Amino acid sequence: MDFSLKAQHHCLKNHKIVIVDYCTRGEVKFNSNFYKRKSLTPFNNCTLEVVANQLEPFVINENEGFEIALLKQIGQTLNITFNVTITGEDSWGVKEEGEWTKGLGQVYQNSAVGIGNFYVAPEYIHDFSNTDAYYLSGLVWIVPIAQYVPKWRVLTVIFSWYLWILCLGLVFVCALLLKVTSLSRNENKHYKKFGNDLLATFQVMIVTAVDRQPRSDFSRIIFIALNFFSIINAAVYTSSLINYLTLPQREPQVDSIEGILAQNWDIGGLPVYHDIFNVTDDEKAVQIYDIFQVNESLYIWLTSVGDDRDTASIVNYVFLDYLLSKNDPLVTDSRGRPKVFVLEDRIFTYSVVMVTNRGFPFLSRFNKVINLMTTHGLPSAMARRYTNVLHRKKHGEGGFVKALTMHHLQGAFLVLVLGYICGFGLFLFEIIFGLIKVRQRKKIKPAKNK
Repeated sequence: MDFSLKAQHHCLKNHKIVIVDYCTRGEVKFNSNFYKRKSLTPFNNCTLEVVANQLEPFVINENEGFEIALLKQIGQTLNITFNVTITGEDSWGVKEEGEWTKGLGQVYQNSAVGIGNFYVAPEYIHDFSNTDAYYLSGLVWIVPIAQYVPKWRVLTVIFSWYLWILCLGLVFVCALLLKVTSLSRNENKHYKKFGNDLLATFQVMIVTAVDRQPRSDFSRIIFIALNFFSIINAAVYTSSLINYLTLPQREPQVDSIEGILAQNWDIGGLPVYHDIFNVTDDEKAVQIYDIFQVNESLYIWLTSVGDDRDTASIVNYVFLDYLLSKNDPLVTDSRGRPKVFVLEDRIFTYSVVMVTNRGFPFLSRFNKVINLMTTHGLPSAMARRYTNVLHRKKHGEGGFVKALTMHHLQGAFLVLVLGYICGFGLFLFEIIFGLIKVRQRKKIKPAKNK
């Protein structure tokens, strides 16, 4: 007697599939769904249960996400309907007292398919099977991003502190040399005072005209040499100035594992990441393993890194990219600027797969479809839909020239104001000093008359 599968019925409950055993740790147990003989294809719109961990962009909701799109394509190919259930958990769960918890517990107990950035770990292989890989993802370290340099201080960060000291020292050295060479009879009397020499060398250093030119050959050699240095110095400084004024400048950034350990920050992540550092005798890995803290909420770690600024954590690179691309407040501030920094070296790269319990009857059919899709690059194309926004941001598409505003020029205007204040103070000092000298002269004159 022929039998036709009816629409909307469960794939594992038709008469072609019978309950035999569960396969656990490579041995047959009980109550497993197993093909009695090769099942029919297509599957006439039967339903399979899917357990999904909501990790964007892999799974955004029941109807959207990179792996949801992949699952829908498999369903269209095999004529299967998927009933997706979001777990609401950040981790897949662990085995406690012989029972799997959270998402893996639902996969194991309900013969469901698990999706949501799942990768194979050693503790899973005895109880679960997985599909062939269809995407490569990776884990990275994230740390608090360095604070912005205040705009009023941005003019001082173009050169390092020792270069500023070099320029200041050069002013005094050249002023002293001008003082020495001014002993010549042919030299302008203006340069016979050290104060005038110091003022002239400072004017040359900031590429402004001096009141009087030196006359002697030795003084002119010093003067011209200092001019060459000042022109090159000013050109380098000015060429960097616009970038420093328009683009945000930051303090030194922690960008290595050594830097993280030196900061004495908290280090942690999801429980599954803890054992990553327990497979080597490397000194840094052992140190991280000893201080590694675990919490099953990924968002707590993101908040701790971005807002508390005292933590380093591990996160999926694609997930972080997606959050940055949509300016999620967990990882960006009110202006859309990132609050976290990604270390360049990835911890490791892994294959993303779907997980099922052992003996899952549709696994081979899923793998056939997945292999066909990966051969033609479809999973990568589906993933690019959710990463293109960030790609465009990184490469500056649609950029424009940014006009300077008062916000950018705070440092320049502050220096100008300080210059006016110092100048006014010097003039005031000269007036007071002059009045004191006049009074002293008036006191001296009557004494001489007597």
